[in-house]
Amino acid sequence: MYPRTSIKTAAAAITQGLPSPWNGTESEADKLLVVCSHLLKVKEEQKVICEDMKKMKKQMASGHAAQLSTAPLPVPASREECFTAVQKLLRENDEFNQKWRVEREEAVRRLKNFQQTTSTVTKAFERLDPHLGHPVFVEEYVWTLLNMHAWASKMLSSPPLDLQDKAEGLRLQTQIHELLEDQEESLKRSVWLEAVNFSRHLDRKEPKSEVAVSPKDDGKYLPYEIATLIYSHCDLETCVSLREASSYWYLAYTHADRDLKLELVRRFPWIKPEGEMKTWGDCVLVYVSRLTSSKWKVIDGWDSVEIPPPKPVKGVTALGLNHGEKLPCDYEGFDDHRDFDCSFSCDRLHVENLPLGAVLSPWTLDAVPEQPSQIKVVSESKDAMVISFMDIEITLPGHIRPEHLPKNTGFLERAPIVVNSEIIMVPTTHHHYVFPRDQPHYKHATVYPPHIDAVSQVGNIHVTRYARSTYGLHDPYTKKLVKYGTPSFASNKSCPEENYNGLVWWFHQDKYLIPTFLDLDQPGKVFCRQDKIVTLPDKAPDGLHQCLRPQNSQYLTEWTKNGGIRMVDLDSGVITDVETPHSYYNPGRDRSRVFLGYENGKFLARFLSHNTVREYTKSYWDMDSEDLDSEDSEEDDDDDYQDYGTGDEVDPWGAWDEDHDYSDDHDYSDNHGYSDYYYDDYGPGYNAWAFAGMR
Repeated sequence: MYPRTSIKTAAAAITQGLPSPWNGTESEADKLLVVCSHLLKVKEEQKVICEDMKKMKKQMASGHAAQLSTAPLPVPASREECFTAVQKLLRENDEFNQKWRVEREEAVRRLKNFQQTTSTVTKAFERLDPHLGHPVFVEEYVWTLLNMHAWASKMLSSPPLDLQDKAEGLRLQTQIHELLEDQEESLKRSVWLEAVNFSRHLDRKEPKSEVAVSPKDDGKYLPYEIATLIYSHCDLETCVSLREASSYWYLAYTHADRDLKLELVRRFPWIKPEGEMKTWGDCVLVYVSRLTSSKWKVIDGWDSVEIPPPKPVKGVTALGLNHGEKLPCDYEGFDDHRDFDCSFSCDRLHVENLPLGAVLSPWTLDAVPEQPSQIKVVSESKDAMVISFMDIEITLPGHIRPEHLPKNTGFLERAPIVVNSEIIMVPTTHHHYVFPRDQPHYKHATVYPPHIDAVSQVGNIHVTRYARSTYGLHDPYTKKLVKYGTPSFASNKSCPEENYNGLVWWFHQDKYLIPTFLDLDQPGKVFCRQDKIVTLPDKAPDGLHQCLRPQNSQYLTEWTKNGGIRMVDLDSGVITDVETPHSYYNPGRDRSRVFLGYENGKFLARFLSHNTVREYTKSYWDMDSEDLDSEDSEEDDDDDYQDYGTGDEVDPWGAWDEDHDYSDDHDYSDNHGYSDYYYDDYGPGYNAWAFAGMR
């Protein structure tokens, strides 16, 4: 009789991820018995971890409550008393975090080790013969292990183990809100602006001072007109070098702005002065710097790009506005209202009674109906048809008839005609007409065939499909379509998304914002800087909105899962979630409305509670509560709304629930779907039979 591997030895090998301990004499049934016995141990370990984590969470919550109770405030309190109490709370919070840091790090270590164990045991199941005869049971065991792995990930991303900026910031800010809750509104706002610094990174930046340069006053210089003529005959690289030659050529460079623009847009038509680039000369300096930098590399597709992991998200809470309270006159809103497809950061409150809508100004509390512009035919003749849209008269060729025009749309839909600061795009049945913004006549238009997958607008750029499924960007100067990349750039749910700071930002797989640019003197080359890629923490299948106001155009926005607003800063790559104060303790999307804005250059978000929004809606539409509840119920049934959750999701800190599928939780499955397990955790050799019937 051959010697047999003991269960203890086999289990130890499985736990440590060692090579297979089997010596070839054991039956497959023996192997299954050993692996199943270890699965039971893993389940017991999971229960112990869960209980320990619950105790730690309870102790930390008690500590937070005690911390808050040590800083009471009289009502009313003076400004000095409020400042002192807030500073004391901030100081005690630092001490509290230091005290618990070791325990939290140990908890994180245990959970990561637990995840490694679940992966190792799953591999042990994979090594079993698929013809063992117990496929249903084995599938169930593998499913349980994957569920455990997902549960651990939920634990790691939930307070109090989530050590990222957002969770910590929201918890502390919520405590400050509670501390100041009964104080006078203007006092709360003053303390928040001066003592609470969680939104400092969003404050207005001081403009950079100009460098004072003057040539030697000896009169031996060419007239600037001649220097400008010389600049106009140089390529961009030579212009930048010549600028550095002397103080005279430095000053002459500032006089050559028009000629610098002509050469720059010939090589890259989608750049303009914005952000820190104040002049066309600044744009040239930035563009040449990118071309000569080793950080900007030529890529031939997304497979050659190394995508960075998401950075920690910062959390900022908003200050409440009571019913009937107006925003101060000096409060600067963040983004303009749009007649169609309005952004998440619009500075108006939408009070809707679908299919009707109205917008309310939080500065005056006056509301007006939403009346999106309609296409109107002004005149028709055999030579031309004139239409009106958004108070702009547009002249189309005479063969275009009214029935060829797009249908008018509502305020919740995309505009039938695209109008922005650079172009006007009119889609018709057979063609897309792209006009210069200041010349809306067909004689000045560029005509493109329509495409079912066309992206009508990226920033101020018209984009459509090029030959063989690649994307083409409209060049407003040559009025031609410019091929952007190869067909591989348009694969895997990738398309141009925004145009900012002289870059075309691609949105890849609903999650990655990738900065690129071209040099038309080097056809076919796409430049990309990998360390500037912005990785979102969650997928954004509906895309993001770029702020229309020039001073805020570096920001893209979308909803957060709690109903707040996510701000993506393309300049710094920092992502900030602006939430209501109660979202930390009560996660799940509510109907509060967050407003972004500034007071005296300092970022200060405000919000209207769900009940206040209801009151304004009831008042405008003269509805009673029963009618409004009916409207809310219908909206709650909407799939897009339910995807965000309602706060009733399973608490990963609660008792282990084998019936709950943690791997299907939205927060987790977006980043750790089974395809990620298959390739990342187990490698391409993992047998597909283990997943049969589970995908």
